[in-house]
Amino acid sequence: MKKIIFAIGMLLALSCHASVEIKSGASADLATVNPTAKAVRVIVYDGSGAEADLEYSESMHSLPVNIRQTAASVADVTVWTFRNNGATAIEVAQIFLTARFDGTATAASTPRYKLCRFTSATPTGGTAVVAIKHDTAKATPALTYDARFLDTGLTTTSVVFGTEFMVLGVPASATGGAESSILDLTSHPFILAPGDGLAIRVDTAMVIGTGLSGMIHIDVLP
Repeated sequence: MKKIIFAIGMLLALSCHASVEIKSGASADLATVNPTAKAVRVIVYDGSGAEADLEYSESMHSLPVNIRQTAASVADVTVWTFRNNGATAIEVAQIFLTARFDGTATAASTPRYKLCRFTSATPTGGTAVVAIKHDTAKATPALTYDARFLDTGLTTTSVVFGTEFMVLGVPASATGGAESSILDLTSHPFILAPGDGLAIRVDTAMVIGTGLSGMIHIDVLP
C-alpha cells in the first residue's frame, strides 16, 4: 500500500510540472514517462516481495447447497455448515438460495431456514460439502475448511451460534412452491475470521418435502 501511495504521489508531482527523477535502487536506470499516457509504469509487490496480482488477489470458491427434508424437524436443527479452518479470513460475497416445497400440502404454514455465524467448535456428521474453485490455476491462498450437511440435523456439541442475518422460507400449503433469495454482499462482505463458520439452521418446524438449494460464493483473503 505504501508503494502505491508513493507512486501516486510521484505521478501527481509530475502532473504539476515538478522536476522529479526516479532512480532504481539496484542500478542507474531511471523511470521513463510514457509519451502517450504521460504516466510512469509501475509494478506492485506484496509483502513477501512477489509481484502482486491486481486482477484479484483472493481465491474464489462456491459452496453448493442442496437440502431436502426427509423427516420433520424442529426449530434450531442445523442442516448445513461451513467453517474456516485456515489461517486467514474468508469473506462471504454472495448468497443465492431457493426455498422449495414438493411434499404433501399441509395447513397454511411457512417453514423457514435461517443463516447465522457460529464459533467455538466444528459440527460433525452428515455428508461433506465440496467447495468448487473458480480458477483451478490459482494455487494460493488455499482454502482450508470443513463443510457438511444433513437434513435431519448435524451434531453441534459445543458450537456457539450467533444471531441470524438472513431468513427465507416457502409456504407448505401448496405442493411445488419455490421462493428465491439473493444476498449480494460484494461491497460489504460478511467476514469469517479463522475459526468462524456459517450455518444454515431450521427457523421454524419443518415438514417432509421442504428444501433449500443454491450456492454461496466465498473468497479466501490473502
